[in-house]
Amino acid sequence: MVKLKFYYMNIKQEKSCKKDEYVRDILDNYAKQIKKDKLYFMYNGKVLDLKKLNEKKVKDIFKSQKIIYVFDFNIKKENNNWKLNNIVCPECKNLSIIKYNDDNISLDCFNKHSFEYLTVSDFIEGQKYCKFLKCDLCKNIKNIYKDNFYICSCRKQLCSLCILNHDKTHNIKEYEKKFNCCCEHEQIYISYCYTCNLNLCSICENKHTNHKRK
Repeated sequence: MVKLKFYYMNIKQEKSCKKDEYVRDILDNYAKQIKKDKLYFMYNGKVLDLKKLNEKKVKDIFKSQKIIYVFDFNIKKENNNWKLNNIVCPECKNLSIIKYNDDNISLDCFNKHSFEYLTVSDFIEGQKYCKFLKCDLCKNIKNIYKDNFYICSCRKQLCSLCILNHDKTHNIKEYEKKFNCCCEHEQIYISYCYTCNLNLCSICENKHTNHKRK
């Protein structure tokens, strides 16, 4: 027997299956059980293509981890009432400094990434792109499933499903709080280290005493 773990929203369900059972039948039965007709399933960071699973058995697909993430196509993908809370680098998702040069807008990131925008509209679209964060564990993309995203003290970005399985000794907080609160020490940032390009809390400062800070 093989134990498959299904994660749908914040609901975890375990199902015992025979190695010779067809995967398509198992997924169809799960959809009927939770009374949803438009689902897609992710395993090991990839979407399971139901059309290619007709002849695939459990032993053919599930080699290592046995966790299946379940998503509902009917969940609204994006909230149109979008607002800009932080100015973020589209590449590394860290805070950026905005500059104006004549009619152009540019961003300079703490990690030395640079972006130039011809119009305010281009800049805003670039910031909207930053909302599509990717979970470091299952590769789930923010807003395709739900808006809740988190940052861990181990520096990993996590979706609301993966935090259920993550190390319980780590500190996990909402992703947006990474911009004003230290993930490692759970304290508000009070200064910035120009030597290391890092925001610092009162505890972090002890490791940067000889650096240029503000």
